[in-house]
Order: sequence, then C-alpha cells, then structure tokens
Amino acid sequence: ILSDSATLTINPGTTDPVAPSITDQPQNQTVTIGQTATFTVTAAGSEPLNYQWKKDGIDIAGATSATLDIVNAQTSDAGIYTVEVSNDAGNIITDPATLTVNEPGDLNLLLTPGDRLVRLDWNEVPESVSYYVYQDTSYVQTVAGGVCNYEVTSLINGQTYTFEVRAIDDHDDVIATSGNHSTTPRTMPGTPTNVTATAGNGQATVSFSAPASNGGSPITGYTVTASPGNSTATGTSSPITVTGLSNGTSYTFTVKATNAAGNSAQSAPSNSVTPYKSSTGGSRGSSTPSTPPTSGVNVTVNGKGETIAAVDTTKVGGKTIITAAIDDQQLAERLKQEGRKAVVTIPVTTKADVVIGRLNGQIVKNMEGQEAILEITTNNVSYVLPAAQINIDSVSSQFGRQAELKDILIDVKIAASTLEARNNNQMVVDPVEFVITATNAGKTVESTKFNTYVERIIALPEGVDASKITTGVVFNRDGSFSHV
Repeated sequence: ILSDSATLTINPGTTDPVAPSITDQPQNQTVTIGQTATFTVTAAGSEPLNYQWKKDGIDIAGATSATLDIVNAQTSDAGIYTVEVSNDAGNIITDPATLTVNEPGDLNLLLTPGDRLVRLDWNEVPESVSYYVYQDTSYVQTVAGGVCNYEVTSLINGQTYTFEVRAIDDHDDVIATSGNHSTTPRTMPGTPTNVTATAGNGQATVSFSAPASNGGSPITGYTVTASPGNSTATGTSSPITVTGLSNGTSYTFTVKATNAAGNSAQSAPSNSVTPYKSSTGGSRGSSTPSTPPTSGVNVTVNGKGETIAAVDTTKVGGKTIITAAIDDQQLAERLKQEGRKAVVTIPVTTKADVVIGRLNGQIVKNMEGQEAILEITTNNVSYVLPAAQINIDSVSSQFGRQAELKDILIDVKIAASTLEARNNNQMVVDPVEFVITATNAGKTVESTKFNTYVERIIALPEGVDASKITTGVVFNRDGSFSHV
C-alpha cells in the first residue's frame, strides 16, 4: 500500500539585512512661483525601504516615497530638503538639496567654470521670447526663449570673466536681468616633474618641481604615492615625507597635484630608494641600509663647485648604491653662465659598488645644444661623456610622442662588475661597467652606441707593474671581449 504524497519545500537561507545606502542624491531645484518642483532619491539596501522627506530638518507629513512633488510652489516652500531612508538594518540621510522659488520675472544665473570655458545656466522667465548674454559688459549671443543655458568658449584659464543674462519679451523690452556674476575658467593642473627620493628610517623624503601650469586655479596640495604598497602622504609644497615604509624594501614614488578642478596625472616615477635602519638601533643580521643619505654633492662646472645635486645612499643585495640627482634648474643657470663646451663634473668620493649620475632628458638636451660634457668620477674611475653621445632625441623617440623630455630620467652608471678573467688571462684591475639608461613611465631603454671617442679611465691599484699590462678590454654581451 502507498501513502498519500507529501511535498518538501526548501526555503532559501536567511541573510543579514543590508543597511540602506544612497546611489543617487536629490538635486537642487529652481522654479518660479506656481510651478512644480520634484525631488527624487535612489537608494539600495534590504527591502522594505522606508522614506521620510524633511524640510529644514523637520518631517513633511505624508512625504514617504522616493519622490517628493511640491505642486504650485510658493516662496514659503523654498528651503533645504533631505530624505531619511531606513530599514531594519539602519538608516541614512541624503545630502541636502536646495529649492529656490523665484518671483515671476526673477532671473538667477549659475556659472560653471571649465577648461577654457564657462557654462551659463538660468531659470526660465515667463513672457520671455529670448535671452541676451553679455561677457564683461559686451553683448555675446542671443539665446532663444525656452533655452536656459549657454556655453562661452575660447577663454583663458586663470582669467576672471563677468557675465550677465537679460530676459527679453516680444516687445524687445528687458523684463528680467541676472545682474553681473564672475568666475574663472580652470582645468586640472599640469604634472609635477623632477621627482627624486631620499631614504630614511622607515620613511622617504620626496622632492619635486611644481607643474609648469596650475590649470588656471591655485594648486591646493600634492599627493605622493609609494610603490609598492600605495602608501600616500600629502602636503602643500616640496618636499613631502612618506612614513610607514618597510626598511629593506625598495620604493619608487609618484606625485600628483590638486586644484579646484581636480587632480593632475601622476608624475613619472622617482629614483628607487630603500629605507634604512640606523646602525645604532641595535639590530643584527639586517640587510637594510645602515648609512643615511647625504644632503648633496659639490658638482663643478668648469671647475667651479656648487651643491646642485641631491645624493641618496642605499644598499640593495649587499651592494652600496650612491645616486646623485642633479637639480636641472640650477644646472641650467650654471651652463648659461659658463657658455659652450662646459664640463660638468659629479665627483663621488664615498666608496660604493654603484655610482649613478641622474639628470632629466631636458637638461641633457640643453647640454647637447651647448656642447657640454658630463664627467662622473670616483676614487679610481672616471667616465667622460659628451652630452651629445646620449642621443636624447633617439632615446625619447623610443617612449613615443607623449613622453616629454623633462619626464625622462637619464642614469649614467659606473658599477663594479662580476665578470671573471678567461682563457688564462689575468685581470690586474677589477672590471667596471659603464651603463647609460633612460626611464619613462615604467619603461627603461639603454643607450649603447657612440659615434665619437668616450673616455673611460680605470686607475691601476698600487703595486701593479704597468709594464706587464698587455691591454684593456671590453667585455661584449655574447661573452667575448674586444681590445680597447
């Protein structure tokens, strides 16, 4: 015998209710007496959602839906409107929206500045058949009745302009006027340049040059972002210190500028630095740098010294790296004073495994035009390089047309090599690498070809019998070597 059939119903599992959130805020409204004003809100969250509209913070009786219509608006209806949205999980109040109720004939003008333009918006004036637009008291344009906006273009960012709109009736009489209102066109600022970093204990100090253009609005601040980790720090000028970094981790930094129109693009990355822990801190076995960076180096131009380069000392993989980043503006001024064929010397006397002279592409271009020579010297090595041999035009072409010379970092490096002697040859001097690289927007290219003599000198250690030296050689990428 079979029993009667039975039904199994499986209900979905319950979840915690989600508190409401606002996805579309109520917007400001401007109407004339007798017209209808409509406010709307869009909210998300677990249903059911409850709504309560408020005027000037006081509940409006019966206003309990997502839309509020104010029919036959009067001046007494003008004020601040919000709506509280709630459910079992919580509640939230929207941003305030303003209702403006104009007397017939009132003309309220709203100016919105943009990039080399200003948008004009105004309320419709009853009985008007057209609107006259004026800029700095001069007639600009006639706008047809029923159209309540106009965009004035071809303006200059940073320059203040005054606008007026007049409502005209069918007798060509002015029946309402906005009066004069002023604003200043603007856009986002340019990109900060010449970003350099100096490491400290768990932090780095980032220096940079302000953008060439503020976009027509004063720059209100800068944001520095570290990579990796995206740690940020803000300030109103250079330099800015980023804290909370990990000692022993290599970082680069970018900078963006902010004004009333928004944020600039991120700058090109800075040089790479590694925060260090002071050797007096008592730690053992640490691989982080123990030597703090020095403040500068006495760069000479035609033998005349001046501290125009920031120096950063880091330790990566057991190797000490010293980077001397030249201040392009100070060097440009010195080159202007010295004239053509000046010799720019970066002397580094501190012992290091790697020494880097850092410039940007624009100063290299300037040096090339003045036939200047760059010389980097250490205790036992010198690298004498005519600026033209960097071939900055060819280098920049590899980054595309969008790359500006000032945003290309040029590194001229002298580094100890790990190459060993071959074929029973004996090395009497430790090998040295001479490398030129260019970096922009995360891409690095190497400059390897010269069309004239480039001097590279390695001093012989004490005790070496120079008469027994056969030749100097260049090690090639394929493992072979060539006689100098």
